[in-house]
Amino acid sequence: MPLIFILYLIVAGKLRQAAVAAAAFAGTVLLGFAVLPRESVKFWLTGYFLHSGNFPTVSLGSLRNQSLLALVIRAPAGTALWLAAAVVVGCLGLAAAAQLHRCGQPTAGWITCAVTGVLLSPISWDNHWVWIVPMLALLTHTAIRARHATRLAWWAVAAAAAAVFAAWPAQVSGPRAFVPHGLLGFNFGPHPLSEIFRLHGFQLISWNVYVLPGLGMFALMLAWAVIARRRRRVPLPPVIPGRPGTGPASRVRPAARTVHAAADSQPGSGGQH
Repeated sequence: MPLIFILYLIVAGKLRQAAVAAAAFAGTVLLGFAVLPRESVKFWLTGYFLHSGNFPTVSLGSLRNQSLLALVIRAPAGTALWLAAAVVVGCLGLAAAAQLHRCGQPTAGWITCAVTGVLLSPISWDNHWVWIVPMLALLTHTAIRARHATRLAWWAVAAAAAAVFAAWPAQVSGPRAFVPHGLLGFNFGPHPLSEIFRLHGFQLISWNVYVLPGLGMFALMLAWAVIARRRRRVPLPPVIPGRPGTGPASRVRPAARTVHAAADSQPGSGGQH
């Protein structure tokens, strides 16, 4: 999953940083061959790392796996559907992340890339969704900057995300009342192992309690990128000779205009400063 950030750096035009990240990754692989040569050969040179199902005790359809692949397996649906969905999500996510970076919102860009990576990874355990923490910080920041009814909407989105991904206790009372557990695995409905690939009704929600909100966050960031692009492309007023206020002296300095454009591109800012 982290390798998606190298692609993000490339499409965002940060080729030097992408080269550094790729070199660091290659260095860790070489270090692995030096320290554990037999295991490294088995993992990298036999195609072992390409098979996401190499977990003898855990199925890809396990409840703890909260990825697009697990969602498709539990639906159930074919591998072709997952591949098609992964290509679409990957391309849209990387494009949105790069667009946000170009619009002066690098934080929103790499958060979009992170959410895309968690969705695309064949195996995304519940702890992999830790990327929701910077997402919550971004949503909170946007809600504070927003105005009027838009502020309430952003606060509602942030509160809903926090409620879904919070580390709720394993039990309401008893010895596990203070043990963090989260919504994943709560008995919202029967989860018999015999039906792990034949889910129906509310099970389709309770078994994908992180994937579905994650897709909602993904869609939100896509819309965020579209809005940022449109605001960035607002044309400047033409210069009309002889008209007051349209001469070169009345133009905002390029550096100042860039700062204002980056600030206006934040969703919910209303363009007011």
